[in-house]
Amino acid sequence: MTPSRKNGMGKTGRPAPSLSEQTHQEILDYFKVAAENSEHPAIRDAAIQLINEKSKFQRKQEARLSPTLTLLIAVAILILAGVSSWFFFVHYPEHIAMILSIFAVGLALVAACLVALFSGNLSQANFVHVLSMVWSKIVGMFSKSPVKTVSHLSAGEDTGPSDSD
Repeated sequence: MTPSRKNGMGKTGRPAPSLSEQTHQEILDYFKVAAENSEHPAIRDAAIQLINEKSKFQRKQEARLSPTLTLLIAVAILILAGVSSWFFFVHYPEHIAMILSIFAVGLALVAACLVALFSGNLSQANFVHVLSMVWSKIVGMFSKSPVKTVSHLSAGEDTGPSDSD
């Protein structure tokens, strides 16, 4: 028996499989043996179906981004939003810069949440909550009227302090 290498590499120069990968492969081998050696078609079909499901699950597990990479991407997106907001406030009037900054920060927040969602660190329900929060902020920004109306006051109401002292 040859000793395992200290750098985690196997004999072929590829990284040695982790314990979870080894366990996954053993389970797949057991299912293959059951599918090949069983006389009953229902057992064969079930074993083949389980092999396919386990393979899909393993691919999903391997496809996720690391939490560190997810964090770095999200921070980079948010820094970019901050820099763009600074640019807006330097080069545009304040009210236009505020609107553009809200859009930039909203888009950055959605982009950071998309990265977290695709990496498996954020649930779909929480992503929808973030989307609805950003959307309500943007819609609320446009629903505010810059001109105040006094149509809700009746004719007999006092609209301000009186000078009748």
